[in-house]
Amino acid sequence: MMGASGYAEAQLLLISMAIGLALLSYVFFKTLRFIFFVKQDRTRRALWMLKVWLQRIVVIVVVVFGLSYACDVGLRSKAHECHTEESKKDGGLYNAELCYLTGSSDGYTMRLRLYSSKDGSLLAERTFTDLDPELVWSREWIGYNINGGDAYVPLPPSWMDRMRAKLP
Repeated sequence: MMGASGYAEAQLLLISMAIGLALLSYVFFKTLRFIFFVKQDRTRRALWMLKVWLQRIVVIVVVVFGLSYACDVGLRSKAHECHTEESKKDGGLYNAELCYLTGSSDGYTMRLRLYSSKDGSLLAERTFTDLDPELVWSREWIGYNINGGDAYVPLPPSWMDRMRAKLP
């Protein structure tokens, strides 16, 4: 069931999408007018506008992903009520830290961090939503979000997991 804040967020999203679509339509028609207004050099103007549009799209994608990542970093930094588990099936090579995240809209967002027991380095990090968080250890993986789906981190973590763990 959606609460009052959920409806407000949905309305804000719909209004933002309508404004964005109106703005996009206006700019698109201005572009077509610029290209087809005069017969001479239409191809040159069309190629120039294609270059401008591609630059705009790249900037928008970078800004959207950057803002999304910044919000995710802010959310992950508000971890609390953490507890740690040690892997037992492999002789204690890994420690997993499971924390609740403050500021999420659902209230059940968790942060999982996997550390090396040997040197304490961070090997992998995940965020997920689960009402009843539980970790399941195997020799090949650590499972999380058991109720919400089939989610796991391979043991040892992949090079991509290790690279992502180094980011803020």
